[in-house]
Amino acid sequence: MKKLLANGAILVGHSLHNDLRVLKTVLGYEVRKDGAPHNCLDDARAAMKLFLARIKHGVDKDFPVQLQEPVSESEMAKLLLHKIPITVNSETLDKVLPGDYTIEVKPSKKAGQGNKYSAFAIFKNPVEAHNAYECIQGTELKDSNGIPQKLVKFQLDTGMTASIFVRKMMTREPRDSVALKRGLQTDDEVHVSKKSKCDNDTQLKEIEALNERLKESESEIESLREQLKQKDLDIESLRVESSKKDFEINMLNKMVASIKKRARK
Repeated sequence: MKKLLANGAILVGHSLHNDLRVLKTVLGYEVRKDGAPHNCLDDARAAMKLFLARIKHGVDKDFPVQLQEPVSESEMAKLLLHKIPITVNSETLDKVLPGDYTIEVKPSKKAGQGNKYSAFAIFKNPVEAHNAYECIQGTELKDSNGIPQKLVKFQLDTGMTASIFVRKMMTREPRDSVALKRGLQTDDEVHVSKKSKCDNDTQLKEIEALNERLKESESEIESLREQLKQKDLDIESLRVESSKKDFEINMLNKMVASIKKRARK
């Protein structure tokens, strides 16, 4: 042990390591970066943030702590589909979730998959994955780790009813969709009504459809205006032609009258 602690080495026990890990989880940032020296000012800031959080949430109340490790952007662009009956194939799963994604069957860690399996729905980005999850019609639940998931029931082509669980890959919302919950750094929670969001998406689609119909109507009106202009030109042309005919008839009448007059003489 003395050899290990030679030359100013510091022995860090599991307790301190885990404490720093918990502080990182609660505060949303590392109190001490890897390789950085100890700074008592950083410790004081961390303690004050914890104190302010306790005041804000109440002395006798627990405040939420995110225990999940940081998730990569590529992982956040996925939804986990689990407890899928083996009678439900990937083509059927494509009809269950909204949006544009690919299905990737998750390899089973157990010998023999039994009658259930898991898969990933992989989207283009975390925002699309988040929006798809919000619009899924299902029962809101949480798994054993507190991660949001939904129980989704649907009907198979055989007429039987099947169910699967659709779970997020993280407990926080994607960066581009809503403000991230970074522990005590930005502790304001953003409450978004899932039903309202889906309704808004539907309304936006209806508005786009109405705009397209409006453009078509405007195009038809413009076409009718052009036709009316052409009709007006045709009418004007007929008027000119009619005037010429009237003039010719008038001249012929005068000529006939002149001939009759000479004939009488």
